[in-house]
Amino acid sequence: ATPKTNMYQSLHTAVIGPRGMPVEVQIRTWEMHHTAEIGIAAHWRYKSGETRPGSGDLDQQINWLRQVLDWQRDATEPAEFMESLKIELFQDEIFVFTPKGDLHQLPNDATPLDFAFAIHTDIGFHCLTAKVNGQVVPLSATLQSGDTVQIVTSTHQKPNQTWLEVVQTAKARQAIRRYFKEEQYAESVRLGQEILERELKRYYHSAESETLDELASDLGLADVEHLYAGIGSGDLSVSRVANQLVPDRPQRRVRPAARDERGIRIQGMHHMMINFGKCCTPIPGDPIIGLITRGRGLSVHRTDCPNLSDLAEDPERLMAVDWDIDEDKAFTVQMRIRGNDRKYFLSDITRVISDTGANIVSCATKTVAHVAEETFWIDVHNTRQLHSMIKRLQGIEGVMEVARVDEAHAIDPPAPN
Repeated sequence: ATPKTNMYQSLHTAVIGPRGMPVEVQIRTWEMHHTAEIGIAAHWRYKSGETRPGSGDLDQQINWLRQVLDWQRDATEPAEFMESLKIELFQDEIFVFTPKGDLHQLPNDATPLDFAFAIHTDIGFHCLTAKVNGQVVPLSATLQSGDTVQIVTSTHQKPNQTWLEVVQTAKARQAIRRYFKEEQYAESVRLGQEILERELKRYYHSAESETLDELASDLGLADVEHLYAGIGSGDLSVSRVANQLVPDRPQRRVRPAARDERGIRIQGMHHMMINFGKCCTPIPGDPIIGLITRGRGLSVHRTDCPNLSDLAEDPERLMAVDWDIDEDKAFTVQMRIRGNDRKYFLSDITRVISDTGANIVSCATKTVAHVAEETFWIDVHNTRQLHSMIKRLQGIEGVMEVARVDEAHAIDPPAPN
């Protein structure tokens, strides 16, 4: 009876007993029974006069406990740790060899990639291909007990998201997840530094490292790196940071038009409260129409607003209007960009938006099945600027979709920090 990694060991069989009833038989030594019924901790609870197990058994028990602690350390959430533990406890196992004859225990259905991570995490990260019994096989191949596995590595190789669908062991899965989490953090640091420096340059200002250290501390962050990471990930508003570094700076280079602000001039209407429909978020250049509301003045909508037919129950409340807006005013639109989840994808998007002169108010990101979906709230002057930005965004490598989102189908922006 070959023991599992949790040291469970027993011989099981089933026979047909009297009256045709099945009977399960389990055959164990006393030591095996202690482990099965009480757990591996039983090996440290000997009564006086009992024999202590050999040092080899003790080493196996300690190694297994150390492995459990490693899973707990690498797991980002308690649920992830419990998932890993259950997988390892209840899987059948196979035994495979290195070319030098070293034996490794792996769960049933393990792959060469699992074997690479079992040897060492760095070997797993740089695993290029594998040879099983002298034959080159894909990393997703299923290993069998008795296989001899040789891992071929390359310094240019690195993990990719598809590996998470290949590996079967908790150690490999958590190592890959940790790699991507650290890579995402490093990208957020780089992007956050770039965004902050770009913001400060607009006001001919640069921040000394001592000032940034002090600001990070004031914000409850460990260091400047975490400050940059917060900006790059969208958890920390760059405007908030810039306000503290340059207190007397203008709040924005362009002044967004308030949705109920008096003084927004629309031809044919004077001295009347004007607001813009949140259901379609019109911007200068959009064909628009006015709707006289009860108690809220004139509500301006795009002519293709899906809610207009419901709002305009009385045709006499509709009024023809035109844009006559100041060039320095900006209007917020929501954009959705979908594309292949790759390194610097978010950075490329923000650079294009900035290059068109638009201002990023906030953003939210998510990734599903290796497809990144970036949602931006952006201040633009008019549709000409918006269409130019969309065209340039569509030219970014890996972009699948660029769309302006109506508020009726939109999500709320992240709360400001």
